[in-house]
Amino acid sequence: MPTSEGMTKCHLWILITILFTLPSLSQVHAPTAEQCRADQALWGSDYAETKYNEAETRHIQDGTPNRTDIALLTIPQLRQRMDEMYQCSDVIAMEPYHSTGNFYHSVIADGYFGFLTRHGLVRQMMKEDAEGKR
Repeated sequence: MPTSEGMTKCHLWILITILFTLPSLSQVHAPTAEQCRADQALWGSDYAETKYNEAETRHIQDGTPNRTDIALLTIPQLRQRMDEMYQCSDVIAMEPYHSTGNFYHSVIADGYFGFLTRHGLVRQMMKEDAEGKR
């Protein structure tokens, strides 16, 4: 039968192993050039961006919901795409990755503005901005 001291040492080693293993599992590495090209071709197509922008314009003009594939992505999904494209602009070249990252940044901004508008917070934000609150 194991001793109490032996069990404590065993638990300590397990804890130490877990603590040193977890950070390495969660490290994010820059995407490869191949992954950058493939994801940019999929996520940065002119057709998809145009469809999103046209649908967002209709949404602003007459309230028609934007139901494009891009509009249905969650903010974490949009941020992941944006972040990857910005990383790709460092890995390969600035363009077209930086432009695709900027597109997803603007989609996130559209979401924030929609939230502020739906909850009547745009006026409050403008008022506070005029008062110098930032």
